Amino acid sequence: MLPKDKLCTLGDCITFPQDIFKALSDPNRTVILQHLVASGKEHTVTELSNCCPIDLSVVSRHLKVLKEVGMVEGTKKGKEVHYKVQTAEIVDFLRNLANALENCCPVNESAVQECISSLTTLKTEQKVSTEGDNNG
Repeated sequence: MLPKDKLCTLGDCITFPQDIFKALSDPNRTVILQHLVASGKEHTVTELSNCCPIDLSVVSRHLKVLKEVGMVEGTKKGKEVHYKVQTAEIVDFLRNLANALENCCPVNESAVQECISSLTTLKTEQKVSTEGDNNG
């Protein structure tokens, strides 16, 4: 059995985290996935090709990659395949990733507050500097 921290499950397949991130690294794939998430329903390749300025065959290849890592599911209905997001699996993956990061590198609340304070100070200084330039 492989160590649990070396893989994650999405759908019926065992997918390595780097494969999921690789699948999400293409801007067209993320647009397709966002479109599926936003609509909340199944879509055909033809319908999804309307959301991106790319060919139908390219949309189909992108969906294949997303399906291989378990982020979408395709169901054949007649001559067409209808795709939908595997929401629960994606949420589980991201939750497990967040938990692993938190266990590995716990959030230091005082460091977060210090960072916020520094950013606020920087923003204030930039605003004062910009106003001074406009008045002079």
